[in-house]
Amino acid sequence: MANHEGNGNNLIFQAKFNGTRFSQWKFGALIMARAKKLVGIIEGTEQKPVEEYDEEGKLKNGRKFNTWIERDAMAAGLIYGSLEPEY
Repeated sequence: MANHEGNGNNLIFQAKFNGTRFSQWKFGALIMARAKKLVGIIEGTEQKPVEEYDEEGKLKNGRKFNTWIERDAMAAGLIYGSLEPEY
């Protein structure tokens, strides 16, 4: 069984995927994703915002765009960090 420690900002997923027991790994990974509010990014329902520029060429929605980029990296890190190194 997976062990989860910490609060929602500092959860550690200890059940690593090694090619077996995918359903259990997926269940634990989704719990972690929910705790970090990343399910939409992982499932693709929360898509990267389209970059919008003003007439001077400055990014108008930079904060929203950069926040999505950071959250996407967190989601990728959550998945990558839950894999066995040799897998």
